Order: sequence, then C-alpha cells, then structure tokens
Amino acid sequence: MTYFDELAAHLRDRGVPADEIASTVDDLAAYIAESGADPVEEFGPAAGFADELAGDGRTSAGPSPDAEIWHFHADAFNEVRRLNEFGDQGWELDRYDTKLGFTCRRDVERPQRWEYRREIVPTLRRKAAAERLAPDGWELAVAWTVWMYFKRPKSASVGPAGELDTTPEAPARYFFWSRSFYVFVAVYAALFTGAVLAWAALSGDIGMAMGFMTGALIAGIAIVVPMARARRRARPRPPRH
Repeated sequence: MTYFDELAAHLRDRGVPADEIASTVDDLAAYIAESGADPVEEFGPAAGFADELAGDGRTSAGPSPDAEIWHFHADAFNEVRRLNEFGDQGWELDRYDTKLGFTCRRDVERPQRWEYRREIVPTLRRKAAAERLAPDGWELAVAWTVWMYFKRPKSASVGPAGELDTTPEAPARYFFWSRSFYVFVAVYAALFTGAVLAWAALSGDIGMAMGFMTGALIAGIAIVVPMARARRRARPRPPRH
C-alpha cells in the first residue's frame, strides 16, 4: 500500500467525505510528484497527517451538551461581517456544511464574544497560514476548499470586555444575503440569458434554447428547495440539561 492509499484509508476511517478525500489526495500526490520529496518526510506518518487533515474543517471535540446551537447562511460578500456581528452576540463558529451553512454554538454559562477573519489559501498552504496567524491568537475554525475561517475570543484584543453579561435571542432568520449578492445573481442571470438567446439566434433553434433555459431553471429549484427544507430542520436548538 502506497503512502497516499494509506492516507486515504485513514481519512475514510475518520469520516471525511469521499470527494474531499479524492481532491486532497490528488493535490498532495501532485505536489510530491512535482517536488520529488518523500511524503513521509514532507507530511509525517500517514495516520498523524490524517488526524491533522480531518481536523481542518471541524472541531473534533464537538459542541458542548450545554451549548446553544444555531445555523445560518451568508454569501461571500458579507459572511465575515455577519460572523463578526454574531460573534459579538457570543456565537462561536464550529463547522460548515453546504446544506446547513455555518454552524455556531454559544456557551450558556460563560458566553464570550468572538471575532473572525477569512483567508483564501490553497490546500497545500493551509498549515503555513495557520502557523502565520497563530501568534496573534487566531485559531482555525473551518477550512472549506480554498477558504479558511479563523476565530479568536475577543478577550484577546479587548480584555474582560470580551465576556457577555447577557445574551440576545438567536436570530430568527437563517439566510443573510447582501445587496451585492443579488446584484451578482442578476448580472449573471442576464449574461446567461443573453448568451442563450444569442446562441439561439445564430443557430435558429429557439425551441432548444428555451428547453435549455427551462432545464437550468428546474436545476436551480432542485438546489434551492432542499436547502430551504434543511433550514426548517435547523431551527435554533436550546441547551440540553
């Protein structure tokens, strides 16, 4: 068994999704092929490296049974602002799921404020990015594709004021789309529609063009509806006692 076969097996044992395993192993194998380095010397034993990789996108200990849990979605234009807004309300980013969005927890007994930052980092540079920010108290909260989200308790920058005396109710909303996001979607839809109509005009096949646009609409609905259902199942959950 090669190093990367062993790494993939360890990642499967740790519950990492198959598509993430394939992407990660392919990236690492390409890096080793290009550099000519020994993977054991470069990454360490496969089991230990799998522990490190499996921990990139989630908190291994999981949320405390005495914590409130809340999920929300935000677009790339305003997600950091929203994370910091909710961090001021005591919400700590725990993990990310494409259906449920950002999963946050809030300590019931001693809630504290959190602050966040986002870095765009290739997979192979994640470790270096984490090491660069660690001296300032930043801890990796979530790593997803090229996005890395870091968190730190606000007490690191403001002292005792980082603790909350009272906590507001969890927001009733789950989706936070910005105006920039709607503009982006509108422009993209206009460009897509224009491209299809131009192709139809050149090819003379209006029926096929309309069928293509209808199919795109159905695909969009098929993506949005499961997300909406997931949101209904992901209502704020009170702490367990």
